[in-house]
Amino acid sequence: KKVDDGAILVVAKNDRHLRIEVGYGLEGALTDVTSRRIIDEIITPKFRTGDFGGGISDGVDRMIKVIDGDSLELNGRRIRLYGIDAPELTQWCEDDRRQPYRCGLEAKRGLQDLVADQRLTCSIIKIDQYGRELAICKARSGFDIGGTQVLNGHAVAYGRYTNQYRDEQAKAKEARRGIWRGPFEIPE
Repeated sequence: KKVDDGAILVVAKNDRHLRIEVGYGLEGALTDVTSRRIIDEIITPKFRTGDFGGGISDGVDRMIKVIDGDSLELNGRRIRLYGIDAPELTQWCEDDRRQPYRCGLEAKRGLQDLVADQRLTCSIIKIDQYGRELAICKARSGFDIGGTQVLNGHAVAYGRYTNQYRDEQAKAKEARRGIWRGPFEIPE
């Protein structure tokens, strides 16, 4: 409750005005700079050609491309990265000075940075009990998105399904990267 983690795309077609309104809970994930880039680089070019539906659709897709630190939107499908679990978007952790920080938001930003301008290939491994597609996703250059999230300390290896990312987790923990900088509640 009271997370205020919504976003609205406002289009005043006749006034030739666009803006993205972001709730407080998403300000760090969907920044003013990111919103401006979505408008300038994705929506406006489509609008200029008269493709208003395509501009809105592509703009909204970019707004929600990364949902949190272990899930993303790909071709209209919600994909959960197989074998990892990241802090919830609203979760707080403590750093090495025991200062609180928004680790869930940091995990989301880490995933956004990984997939920005990347062409992804995802292989569906299974469907979980919530109906989500669990997949191993790789960037065109070949790196594993989930493994990199774990290695960067933005997620933990989720042993319920696989032990695939245990080595990456050990390296992140030893180097005190991301959530391993201080105490945190292990995601489940």
